[in-house]
Amino acid sequence: MRRKVLSDVELRSRHAEDEKLMVEDGTIITPAAMDYIRQHGIELETGKKKQETMTVSKIPVKEGKATYVDYETGEELDHKPEEMTHLRGNKLVSKTHPRIAFRGALDSLMAEVMWTQTIAVEEHYSAVCADLEEVLMLLRKVMSAEVRDVPLEKLELLGMDSARLRQITHHLRDELKIDHPVPSYKFGKMCTALNRLRTCVRAAELAAARAFYEGKKCTRVDIVETMNRLSSCIYIMYCRVIAKIYQVDG
Repeated sequence: MRRKVLSDVELRSRHAEDEKLMVEDGTIITPAAMDYIRQHGIELETGKKKQETMTVSKIPVKEGKATYVDYETGEELDHKPEEMTHLRGNKLVSKTHPRIAFRGALDSLMAEVMWTQTIAVEEHYSAVCADLEEVLMLLRKVMSAEVRDVPLEKLELLGMDSARLRQITHHLRDELKIDHPVPSYKFGKMCTALNRLRTCVRAAELAAARAFYEGKKCTRVDIVETMNRLSSCIYIMYCRVIAKIYQVDG
């Protein structure tokens, strides 16, 4: 009997919020998937009830061999070339494909969010750390929606929808009682970390634009808009620290 294989691509597509995943006994976990598990602190459970909690997509088999398809050309392949990776299921693309580059940008961005959370803890900003956890959950949902090619849920961050986030960044004086700040180390370590995170969000936003624009048409408006508003969210958090809306613990 062929054993199931859990790849990092399948894992990313299903790990949005839950920190515990059930896998079938004997499942082979690829090294890349294991790295992802360790990075995100995912707890794995093995057992017979896998189908109730998680479904691992099977790669089609033809004459005893796995079959793959070049997503760009439609060519059928009997093996996975080293220079290619999974776009979804058995569909392969170059590792330099814009969609893969966007996934890499998301992965880097999630790491940057967690690094910023450690700064928030060091600087005694527990509220900032909590809000960044919400950001991290959203990024995992973006990753899941992109890999599985399904729509994102309605955006909400910091208790605000897309329009409200945009409004605050456009009317900062009215909303937070400060002018748009020129970034400076003098604002302190927490602000410096948030400003750095904001630039990482912008980089991921540009990666999304490259991945989902065909000519002048955007094929994933939900993802591109979410990345845009995420940039607004981090900027608002940055300004809230400057305006002392976020209070230092104790």
